[in-house]
Amino acid sequence: MAKLEIFNSNQKVQGSNTPNTSALALPLSLAKQVGSGFSAVTKSIAAIQKDLYAVQDEFDHFGHLIVSLLKKDELKKLTQENNNCQCCLRHQINKPKVKID
Repeated sequence: MAKLEIFNSNQKVQGSNTPNTSALALPLSLAKQVGSGFSAVTKSIAAIQKDLYAVQDEFDHFGHLIVSLLKKDELKKLTQENNNCQCCLRHQINKPKVKID
């Protein structure tokens, strides 16, 4: 009859170099919630950015309006000063009249 012997082996099993990603997996419901959360945040950021652009456009419009009014006021002031200038009073006949509304 044959004799069967089992020897203890000193060899070790070579492990895999692949990281264990199954521990990092999210349940499907949680993944959907996270995805909808990111979607809501990006929509909010887009809405805020749209509002900021609208406010900036409004400021630009009013800024141009204020600058044009200031230029108009400065032009009125200069023409009034020019009309009252002593050197121009001598040449009143040759000086053109400037009227600004």
